[in-house]
Amino acid sequence: MPLILCELIHHAPTLLLLQEVDTSAYDTFFSPVLSALGYEGVFGEKCGNQREGVAIFWRSDEFELIESQCIPVRDLSANPPPSSSQWELPSLNNFIEAHQNLHDIMSEKVGTVCLFATLRSRKVNDKKVVLTNTHLFYHPLADHIRLLQTYFILHKASVLAEQHNAGIIVGGDFNSDPPSGACQLMMTRSVAPNTPTHDECFSNLHRLKWGDRGALPPPPKASDIDSSLPPPPPIKLPPKFPQLFNAVGFPPFTNYAVGFVAQLDYIFPSSSHFELIRTAPSLQQSHITNLTAMPNEFMP
Repeated sequence: MPLILCELIHHAPTLLLLQEVDTSAYDTFFSPVLSALGYEGVFGEKCGNQREGVAIFWRSDEFELIESQCIPVRDLSANPPPSSSQWELPSLNNFIEAHQNLHDIMSEKVGTVCLFATLRSRKVNDKKVVLTNTHLFYHPLADHIRLLQTYFILHKASVLAEQHNAGIIVGGDFNSDPPSGACQLMMTRSVAPNTPTHDECFSNLHRLKWGDRGALPPPPKASDIDSSLPPPPPIKLPPKFPQLFNAVGFPPFTNYAVGFVAQLDYIFPSSSHFELIRTAPSLQQSHITNLTAMPNEFMP
């Protein structure tokens, strides 16, 4: 944790999104230490027995909190307001409910939450921003679940942004590389059927089973799949949702572990409210090779 603190002090961010934050570490370290450095923050713990979650911090001299909510992602599609009529929530909910295994995983098993914080600028008159921070389901066969989770998160962010006339910053560990369905939805606004992204994203719809450990199960035979089940629908953002842009670009990696090197973490602001000025330099593989993985004794 001291390495993380050194990194934060060095960059001195105005806004800060953290994932995989141990609950006790938030209470005893991050919250009091960052408070002493001029930050305020909120924390959201994952569902179930997992004592970790996500946190959002902001400089208290730059922003004030209007409201915050930590919501299980499985609850985000329930009871949409009338203003959500352009969103495909009913059809997606029907699709999920028709696929019993998918429904059980998304509604009962996965403990993913999203933390939403709506802030008002103290320095720019009446400027507001809705921040979202999440850590999506990790399983290598769950690209379709992460796509659906992302869609529901973007819908809630849209509702809050309309309510407060605010910009949006979507961030977190999406456990998704750039070609994945979740990232393509944020970058291109649509994951349409009969496209490589859509086909790849839903290719494991009938393969993923809760509790799979170790070697991945083989794909099911076509004869074992109920042909009466509805096919995966198109996933697209409505016209009124603001255009997002990838503020971190495409670094070689944001996760570096033995046997798994990939970009999994992103920041997507709304282009109507924010512009990219500069980014921090990206680590290169040559920086990590002799250290085996991240984190290590020199890098948080």
